[in-house]
Amino acid sequence: MSVRLRLRLAVMLLGACLSDCCLLDQPLFVGSKTDIEARRSRGIWRLHHRRALFFCSLSRMGRFDGDGGVHVGSAPLSAALWNDIRKWTGTQNVCNAYGITETGSWVAGLDKADVPAEDGLIGHGWGAVVKVLNTDETAHPLGPDNQCKTGEEGYVWVNTPALMKGYFRRDDLTAKAVVAGWFMTGDIGFLDDHGRLLLRGRERDEINKGGMKIYPSDIEAVVERYPATNDVCAFALEDQIYGQAVGMAVVLNDTKDDTVSGLYRWMKTHLAEHKMPSRWWVTDAIPRTSRGKINRAAVRAACAQKPALDLSSILARRPGA
Repeated sequence: MSVRLRLRLAVMLLGACLSDCCLLDQPLFVGSKTDIEARRSRGIWRLHHRRALFFCSLSRMGRFDGDGGVHVGSAPLSAALWNDIRKWTGTQNVCNAYGITETGSWVAGLDKADVPAEDGLIGHGWGAVVKVLNTDETAHPLGPDNQCKTGEEGYVWVNTPALMKGYFRRDDLTAKAVVAGWFMTGDIGFLDDHGRLLLRGRERDEINKGGMKIYPSDIEAVVERYPATNDVCAFALEDQIYGQAVGMAVVLNDTKDDTVSGLYRWMKTHLAEHKMPSRWWVTDAIPRTSRGKINRAAVRAACAQKPALDLSSILARRPGA
């Protein structure tokens, strides 16, 4: 067993012990319902899983009655997927668990998960202090002037005793990420009136369309609510006029004109005009990393190898779209 795998298992087991629950870090939800019930009968009562696998579960299986709690990691939940998971598991006790490799485990989440679902809602720090600041610079000490106001978007920083000492033999990278015990996560978010963290996305995923900042998660949250959507990824495209434009890969139940035009109407109703994707690709699956995160670079590369959807022709055949 490699050192890396041993460390990962140690962190996972520690997290399970601290939260007084059984540990599941296998793709059980893409198995049969019989398999899930067998695992549940062995005393597993709290489910920890990755956001991506719930797409598979919700589309392939009927309701699974949970009697504990559900923690979802790897990427922020949209309100639509959050509510779908609640229906599927039969419990309101569902929440995002915010964790970072550099902090060893989860650092934030909801203390009480029975709250209205919101796009990107995380919660308060779990044994950690979470701040949203107007800078991502580590060259100077952080001060009160760097603090964002309530509702103001900025860079998410965390302070926790579990923070790494540094990147192995990469003092240069450590210096760019850590200052006086504070870690710059690379995430963009804000604190609400209750002091809860809400995530908007990763800084590196931000799309700059003619100076207008667009977060892929805003688009994905809308598309996920369309009934025929199974998975979706928005990403940046090069554009001669705006610098960048919005591209979208989507997995649908079917590719009939009515389904595609229906999604277009849905997005026109719920998205600002500048956030509308200019090019669409309908795919069989969305490439993800080994930890269930969307791999936007892989999605963009895969889409570049095939023609985009001829959306204008589809809409022309459906005049009401």
